[in-house]
Amino acid sequence: MNPSTDVRAAARRFLAPTSREALRLVREALGTDAIVLSNRALPEGVEIVAMAEGVALQAVEVAAPAAAPAPSMPAAPVAPAAPALPEMRRPIALQAADRLPAMPVPPAATVMAAPAAAPVAPAAQPDAVLNELHSMRGMLEEQLANAQWNEKERQDPARGRLLRTLLGAGFSAGLSRAMLEKLPTGQTYAQGMAFARAELMRALPVLPDEDALLSQGGVYALMGPTGVGKTTTTAKLAARCVMRFGADKLALVTTDSFRIGAYEQLRIYGQILNVPVYAVKDAADLHVVLQDLQGKHMVLIDTVGMSQRDRAVSDQIAMLGSAQRPVKRLLLLNGTSHGDTLNEVVHAYRHGGRGELAGCIFTKVDEATHPGALIDTVIRHRLPVHYVSSGQKVPENLMLADRAQLVDAVFQPRRHHALFVPPELQAPAEGPSAAELQAQAEAGRLRTRYQNLIRAMAHDAQELAATARALSDAGIGFDVARRLWRQAGDPQVAQQAVLDAVSAHARGEVAGACGSHVLAVYGRVGLRVSEGGDAYACHSSLLLSDRNGAPLAAPNQWLSTVAARGMSEARRRAQARQVQWLDAQAPGKPMVHLLSALPALDVLQQW
Repeated sequence: MNPSTDVRAAARRFLAPTSREALRLVREALGTDAIVLSNRALPEGVEIVAMAEGVALQAVEVAAPAAAPAPSMPAAPVAPAAPALPEMRRPIALQAADRLPAMPVPPAATVMAAPAAAPVAPAAQPDAVLNELHSMRGMLEEQLANAQWNEKERQDPARGRLLRTLLGAGFSAGLSRAMLEKLPTGQTYAQGMAFARAELMRALPVLPDEDALLSQGGVYALMGPTGVGKTTTTAKLAARCVMRFGADKLALVTTDSFRIGAYEQLRIYGQILNVPVYAVKDAADLHVVLQDLQGKHMVLIDTVGMSQRDRAVSDQIAMLGSAQRPVKRLLLLNGTSHGDTLNEVVHAYRHGGRGELAGCIFTKVDEATHPGALIDTVIRHRLPVHYVSSGQKVPENLMLADRAQLVDAVFQPRRHHALFVPPELQAPAEGPSAAELQAQAEAGRLRTRYQNLIRAMAHDAQELAATARALSDAGIGFDVARRLWRQAGDPQVAQQAVLDAVSAHARGEVAGACGSHVLAVYGRVGLRVSEGGDAYACHSSLLLSDRNGAPLAAPNQWLSTVAARGMSEARRRAQARQVQWLDAQAPGKPMVHLLSALPALDVLQQW
């Protein structure tokens, strides 16, 4: 064997008290491009075996022809040579040696040449050495990265506590560390949490405008694994669309012909919403149904639930993609799933067919213990969140995705300790006190309640506006009544001006709706105060048209005490006062009074 190709002769051994000192000796002796073959801890220190890059390249070049024996003679065993690794021309261990603290390196497998007497298949030697070198390099990089992070955590304890909080909430180690790399040093835990919340809200993709989504309409297919809640979410979306556009603008389609009762469940929702429901079995049926539903503003498709590892997922996506009318796919992500499971689901349903996913919907968020995995998944895949489903009620438990609410829900204090999260990843005991945690939980509950109240008020305001438009178009004087009501509540408008406006409007109604005279109907309602026992009577008058009896105005309401012994004549004759008041208003036509009771004899004589 050529001595220059003997790896054992070319390799050099370095011994130092620490790994940092040993790496420094390697760099000084062999240069920055040296290749580390092995390292182990000895009683007297750390031993590193390395060789110069040029020697390794020469050894590989000489050993390569020898690996293929001549056909006329048997293959002879040769000593394996360490191959050159282009990706390791600048080992990370040597680059970061001066920046890392001294630490002992655990023993690793020594990659040295096998004895000449031990026959090894020549073709397997380079791969074995290469795998060993890759394994050793990865182990060294991981140990050095951990040492670097541990040093940062020692210098900045709040950073380590934040990392444990993020990992305990369900975020991946990669996202957590990448986020905390941007955190300035010297921050408190509260400042670090505020920074993490801000970074998460900045990176979390959500639906920018629901109105634009619903206004453009189209065909949407809800997809996801089994049991994620596709049918219930389809019904919730359908209810929102019906409230926005009406039942005649929507249709429901189901492709689930496997699950027992799947079509019946969606059909019941369709009957409640007065929306048609169609069942399809294959791409041909889907094409025909979508052609028939061209006039519908929006079509929602409830698909078959399939595992992300089922090969039929790609077939289902291909069926939706083959339709002539574009189908936008919404992926449902289960809040109770593990982060790795969610990652598999997105990969399967995103890359299983043509086109990208239009977005996703979080389901079963009310059952999730570590909702951080949901946010981690959509941030990693840049998948916009459209809606959040947090219950079985249709349609109340479907809300538009809100960044602040989603992020705050991740860090809500939990009642019980996590059983399946290692203790070292949980938040330390020196966290907020019990009173602070209770106050934070109460603040979170109030914030959620106020947000739901605001959404309900906004929905009620829309319904109220629609009702007001209907009353205004009915031609019953609603606009005038609303204007007078606003004037009555305006402190800058005099009360007499409002009364004059009401009287003028009533005279106009009488002039236009009555023929020869106007009818004045009187009524009386008894009132009693429960606490003091006082009794009152409310005397009312109503003006009617003599043509069809349509009500025109209720100009006078008179409250008086109930007649009793010892009462004055004025109180006992409230009805007479109403009659006199109406006569004084001069409605413009003769008035016929329809009294609720026969007046006193002296009143009749007076009239």
